[in-house]
Amino acid sequence: MFFDRIGVEKKAQEIRKSQGIDGFGVPDIFSLIQALGYYWVRYPFGQKTLCGCAYLYQGERVIVTNSSEILAREFFTAAHELGHAIYDLSYGETPLLVDATLNDEETRNELEQRANQFAAELLLPRLKVDQFLRQVLQKKGKDLNAYDIVRIQVEFKVSYEAALNRLHSLLHISEEQREKLKIVRDMSSSRELFRAMGADDSLLDPWNQISVSPHFLQWVNDNYQAGLIPYESLKRAYTLIGAEGSLPSNEC
Repeated sequence: MFFDRIGVEKKAQEIRKSQGIDGFGVPDIFSLIQALGYYWVRYPFGQKTLCGCAYLYQGERVIVTNSSEILAREFFTAAHELGHAIYDLSYGETPLLVDATLNDEETRNELEQRANQFAAELLLPRLKVDQFLRQVLQKKGKDLNAYDIVRIQVEFKVSYEAALNRLHSLLHISEEQREKLKIVRDMSSSRELFRAMGADDSLLDPWNQISVSPHFLQWVNDNYQAGLIPYESLKRAYTLIGAEGSLPSNEC
């Protein structure tokens, strides 16, 4: 399968435009997911277990992210899984996609490549990256340093690696420059770079909590009342988010 890269870019642009996102980064990826009509679950699975997954359940698309990962990675995972939800989920063929890693080097197939590209186009749009370099940093790619990458991170809410990869894919920096900037970060650490700039480093911390889209429980309740899921499934959904105290009684 050869996917339409231009089409993926246009799709991300259409979504940003439809949701009134005119700034550089996406203000809240989870609010965006909900606005598009999808459900999301954030759950602390533990570090280095899985990044996230997207699946179909009772005709609805659900996006799950690992809140044990640092926020910058979790946000990219959410955008990546949104790409899967849009392009790849179908009953009888691919009802579930689980991503253990989103590293470019370990991308398994073109479904993963497309989801990665969609996430990059959504979070780091070509025109917005160009504008940020030209108007805010007032630099060309070859002149960027590690502190500039941190400024991109903060503005676009992405990881250091994601910023470098996007700058490289847009031909703003060379492969050699990307590797040099990685070495600078490895020697100093992202947190030291953030602190040296006086920047908010919350992107570098995991949220480590459980949360679901606001309409998730209503959806589960509606399915239970309609007889589409058993009481045990309803109970598991409430347990998942620590809401056992508000679990409806089993009327059956």
